[in-house]
Amino acid sequence: MNLLDDSLSADLARDGALNQAMTERFLKLGRYAAGTGSDAILFTCSAFGPCIEAVARAHAPMPVLKPNEAMIEEAVTKGRRNRPAVVVPPTLASMPREFPPGIEIVPKLAEGALAALDRGDRADS
Repeated sequence: MNLLDDSLSADLARDGALNQAMTERFLKLGRYAAGTGSDAILFTCSAFGPCIEAVARAHAPMPVLKPNEAMIEEAVTKGRRNRPAVVVPPTLASMPREFPPGIEIVPKLAEGALAALDRGDRADS
């Protein structure tokens, strides 16, 4: 099953930060997914880490996963040979906290890349 609230990223960009209303939206999505009999929930945008963590707490012990967990595990395993990339500005702020201590993270932003991608302009994204 796939659930989509495609306004979440735009609302986060507009508001500039995660807030209680955003967390409530995630909790509602989690309740809906759990109510369908799902065995696990995978969210697909890492910019919403604290909201996803709230869903995980609310539905423990059901697995509630962030999309970047496997990437972080691989980055830790490969060490300096692996350089994860992120595109969305809120992810630049939230993702470094998700890596274990001792892993060097160098955030970089390709200014305007997400807007270009949203316009369908793959050359500038």
